[in-house]
Order: sequence, then C-alpha cells, then structure tokens
Amino acid sequence: MSELATSARVSKPAVSNAVKKLQEMGLVDIRESTKDRRVSHLCISDTGKEVLEVLDSADQQFFRKIAEILGDDDFKLFADLWERISSGLEEETRS
Repeated sequence: MSELATSARVSKPAVSNAVKKLQEMGLVDIRESTKDRRVSHLCISDTGKEVLEVLDSADQQFFRKIAEILGDDDFKLFADLWERISSGLEEETRS
C-alpha cells in the first residue's frame, strides 16, 4: 500500500480506502506475502480482468470511430494531441 501511495502521490489512507472499495467490488484481491507477513500484494481478480478488457474494448471502439470521422491525416493530428494532453496530465499528477 505504501509503494502505491508513493507512486500515486496520495496518502496511505486514501490508497487503503480505494483498495478496500475495489476489493468490495471484487476487482482486486489482497494476498499476504509468503516471505514477509507485513507485506501484502494487490492482484487483479478475474472480475477485474474482465472489466479491464471491457474498458480496453471501449477505448478501441472510441478511437476507431474517431478515425472514421476524421480520416487518416486528421486522426494522426488528433492522436498527437491526445498524447500531448495525456502526457501533460500525467506530469501534472506527479507534481
């Protein structure tokens, strides 16, 4: 949990609450380390994997539809802008 909090730059209680909600939803499992009982590992559950597949499929459908609407040249421009926006948002969350 502490590694996740550090990498996400949020508090440990915030991570604990989020993980608890994900666990209640059946999206993640928490497994105790076999080497160190103080360490827990988060694992995506089978249900969580299914949700990720659906989300990935939705993303793919979204981008295919945008490509149909824009055409090749405009879609390339859109993809470049999308990448710049995504990178900028990632950098902002790290600050």
